[in-house]
Amino acid sequence: MTRSIGAYRWLLPLALLLNVCEPRASEAQALTSLEVSGGYVYLRDPVNDVNFSAGWMAGAAAGVNRWLAGVFEVAGSHRSADTIVGDIAFDIRRYMAGVRASARVGPATEFARVLVGALHGTGTILGETDSTTNIAVQLGGGFDVPLSRALAFRGQADVRVIPSSPKVPHEFFFGASLVYRFF
Repeated sequence: MTRSIGAYRWLLPLALLLNVCEPRASEAQALTSLEVSGGYVYLRDPVNDVNFSAGWMAGAAAGVNRWLAGVFEVAGSHRSADTIVGDIAFDIRRYMAGVRASARVGPATEFARVLVGALHGTGTILGETDSTTNIAVQLGGGFDVPLSRALAFRGQADVRVIPSSPKVPHEFFFGASLVYRFF
């Protein structure tokens, strides 16, 4: 039982239709940039008049288009003091994620960002340690100054709001870091 070629004419239009309708990755879904950063942070608690001058940060960001990126950062700040009753030590760690919007004006790229995440604080006095974890929102901005095609210097300033902490309702966060862009 043989069929003529005319009986299969519908296969070519169907194959073309399926090829056109096949899902493809759109340009908006492709990463436009990928970067890592690391550097120094200074943390200020104005309510309790405490400064944390020993700090570090590390982060990563993935651009979803020319001006918007998803951001993840971890940071730590430490303060210790010798007192009459012994050493007192405070450590704050933060784990935050959010978005960053940026625009290039002249040689620098300015940005604004919103991050949400967890703050974990630990305090030790007289050998006793206490810790707490709070949710925080961090709003801020800064600038990137290119040093080479892939390397930039970043300066940033943020205010961190901690709604669940009556003792420390907000903090100021200042950072200086190096940024490496893969593409």
